[in-house]
Amino acid sequence: MPGTEHKYKIVSTEVLGYKGSKVEFGETISSPLYGFKTWGQNEDEFKMVVFNDIHDRPQIIPQLLYRHGYTGNTKDYDFVVFNGDCFDWVTEEQQMVDHLIKPSVDIFATEFPFLLTQGNHECRGSFSRHIPEYYAYPDNKYYFAFTRGPVRFLVLDSGEDKTDDSVEYGGLSAFDRYREVQKKWLEKEIESPEFKKADFRVLLIHISPYHSGDWHGTMHCRELFGPVLNKARIDLQISGHTHRYMTHEADADHNWPIVIGGGPLEGKRTLIKLHATRKQLDLKMIRDDGELVGKFLITKKNK
Repeated sequence: MPGTEHKYKIVSTEVLGYKGSKVEFGETISSPLYGFKTWGQNEDEFKMVVFNDIHDRPQIIPQLLYRHGYTGNTKDYDFVVFNGDCFDWVTEEQQMVDHLIKPSVDIFATEFPFLLTQGNHECRGSFSRHIPEYYAYPDNKYYFAFTRGPVRFLVLDSGEDKTDDSVEYGGLSAFDRYREVQKKWLEKEIESPEFKKADFRVLLIHISPYHSGDWHGTMHCRELFGPVLNKARIDLQISGHTHRYMTHEADADHNWPIVIGGGPLEGKRTLIKLHATRKQLDLKMIRDDGELVGKFLITKKNK
């Protein structure tokens, strides 16, 4: 139910073995009691943070959150987005746990949710197809929309950055067709009542269709998604991929502002903070040393 508080604990009992139909149990362990609150149906505001391009450097999560995710002892967020490329190559379960799940749980994920959007590196590696078994996606798809308070979020999967016939993919990729499927879904979504009645519309996509070079993935996203998004009256886009933090005002190519987060190296890492209310979107992009390297203040009256 929306806006409901819940308490829970995790309990696990070891199974030592079987003797016929009899199960031999070992020790039972349990977690502390945790709590979380589901999002309210008519929230007026929320605060979230966005990571991108961690590339198997889990220390970035505590580094940025502990430095820049608090005001005093109070968290400046109750929702976290990992906007693609959290891994280099997804090779095993332990990598999932050590490089994303455990550092998130240690800091916030016992009480606040997080979302992992698919970057091009989440497409790579023998274990990558198991990602949906660890992170929930609506209808088991990496592209979807959801509403949080005053914001309708669009999540698109930009796919791989190279052509489908590139040798790296071993003949297993069909991202061009996949993006065409997403375009058809996007055309329907922007006509939906949920999208149209939202105070603000925010796009999360790993590879920006603009200002992300001229490789095939970027250009194909631009060709397919660009005209639809220009029609949709997007208020803000948040991306990654380039490893160069940057903000771009609306221009003749895209009629919405674009924020691209930094990369995984020290001095290039960024935490993007978004405070959304019924009246405005207040975005700040903070470099790991605390420098403010990007900002947008988008008010509802400008729509």
